[in-house]
Amino acid sequence: MTTLTTDPHWIWKVFAILGPLMCLIGNLWLGWGFELISYIVGLIL
Repeated sequence: MTTLTTDPHWIWKVFAILGPLMCLIGNLWLGWGFELISYIVGLIL
């Protein structure tokens, strides 16, 4: 965990991955409907 906090580059890697991922999830959210995505997220969490 200490190596993550000392290396600032991992933050940008996370953003680089999460950015498109959040866009994809957002599109799926609109495409499939709020209830279905929330149900799937509920199963995961």
